[in-house]
Amino acid sequence: ADIESLYHIAFICLGQEEFDIAQRYFDRLLKLKNDNYEILFGAGICYYQNMRIQDAIDNFKLAVQIKPQSEIAQIAAAFACNRKRDYRQALGYISKIADAAQDPDVLYMAKRFQAFMLMRLKKHEEGIQLFQDLLDIARKNANDDAELLALYDLGYAYLKNEQTSLAYESWNELYRKDRNYRNIQYLVTQLRREMEVDKFSKEESASVMETITVWMDDAFPKNLLWEMCGLKSTKKYNLKDIVVTTKISYDDGKTPSTSDDIMERYVSLDTENFRIISNRLVSKMGFKVDQILQTYREADGVDFLAINPDTKDKVLVWVRRWTKTNVGEITLRNFAQAINDMKAQQGIFITTADLTQPAKESLKKLSKVTVIYPEEISKLLRGLV
Repeated sequence: ADIESLYHIAFICLGQEEFDIAQRYFDRLLKLKNDNYEILFGAGICYYQNMRIQDAIDNFKLAVQIKPQSEIAQIAAAFACNRKRDYRQALGYISKIADAAQDPDVLYMAKRFQAFMLMRLKKHEEGIQLFQDLLDIARKNANDDAELLALYDLGYAYLKNEQTSLAYESWNELYRKDRNYRNIQYLVTQLRREMEVDKFSKEESASVMETITVWMDDAFPKNLLWEMCGLKSTKKYNLKDIVVTTKISYDDGKTPSTSDDIMERYVSLDTENFRIISNRLVSKMGFKVDQILQTYREADGVDFLAINPDTKDKVLVWVRRWTKTNVGEITLRNFAQAINDMKAQQGIFITTADLTQPAKESLKKLSKVTVIYPEEISKLLRGLV
């Protein structure tokens, strides 16, 4: 196909949020032309939506090199680096926007993002100063919503810096302005209780300190970059009537009819398609994949960090397409430990192999672990392979 045709198909699919289809065309497009800003930026957004974060970063970097004045490319690079937990590089990108943006909304967002990166890098005093600056800007512009958000952030920033009294002052001021703002009633009440309690007594209720991680992780909506990038189409079309279906196709053209057929095709997928289908499988279970983890590098598995949309809980997902060995007790215990290490509330272990008897006994004691067995996988894979 020629470059122009690939360009149009890739961006149409991207605009319709058919990210898996778009990715195939961007992959081909980049091989033919990798020095065009629009193509690099579009591919970066596509890879970001498909959780190919390093590929997204690489493309955003090249886009910024070609067009250094592009605010959205700098912002996109910052978001991608943040998702990879490369906070130092994310700070570098967003600081350029925070120093030069003319649009007040972009400036506010960039400075807030900058403050969070400073907090991530344990530069707490600098982060606090930025949150204070945002509060001053909001008050100067009589922006009530921004003022409430700044007070909320500032309270957490003080708390993270172990300045409990100042945190309470910020949150108490917010409570007086709007007592129904988010979870401010709980924060003010609980923090006051923790400040007043005897240090030597045992307090069994959860500490406000335990909510800091949620505050930082949920600082910005997960789909903010997609909403900001300008590539989302305002009209929706059924692309499956125009473009090849998103189902992974095979040379033999056969449609699997039995569970064995489906499972055989799944375990035979190449690495890239296996990851794509596994991602969709997790989505079909009702979870939203937030990140592809690099904790498992073999071709017979993939790890995801997902979100439960209903509870906002973190969910660690391990997918293993093992064919020559069963899942043992040690593997399940390692998974349970990984759930705790990731500070996830739930773990889903998806396996094409059965569990050994010791593993089955061990599973009864692992409250956070849920195992998805081959029979369930086959049902979930229908329509995907």
